[in-house]
Amino acid sequence: MDPHLYERREERRRGRSQDAAPEGQEDLFAALTTPAPSVRRPLAPAAPQAQSHAVLEGRAARDQAAAAHEGVIALLIPVAQELAERAGPGGITVADLRETAMQRGLIPPSGSGRELSYLGAVLRRAGLKATGERRRSHLEQTHGNLNMTYVAPRWATERGTL
Repeated sequence: MDPHLYERREERRRGRSQDAAPEGQEDLFAALTTPAPSVRRPLAPAAPQAQSHAVLEGRAARDQAAAAHEGVIALLIPVAQELAERAGPGGITVADLRETAMQRGLIPPSGSGRELSYLGAVLRRAGLKATGERRRSHLEQTHGNLNMTYVAPRWATERGTL
């Protein structure tokens, strides 16, 4: 599998593909691919999706793990809010919080995923908003898994994420 496939997909999805238009034909390409202003419609909010049993079980397990770590979560909430404000509209993931918390000595550096499963609850309790986008983790311990991206509430309103 191509190691850069994920990055190229993200670029295309965000409309920043480098091979979008042949050189010198940008205006023609834009004219052909951009709908007329009268045709553009605002995006409708996504319809609520049914939650699978596995998703509901996973959330229950996350909440149960969080209940056992209330003290640490209380310490991490301000850290998550600080990171989200500094990140701006790009947002943060659990991996970003984990890395910062390890650097500050708030969580053990050798913790496994099961021991740190409560970190997923920290971002929601901090009042951050999920964007619906996922970003690949940069931490070796998480094996490059995709993490939900969260933003501070003021960035959520600008992005249209609520």
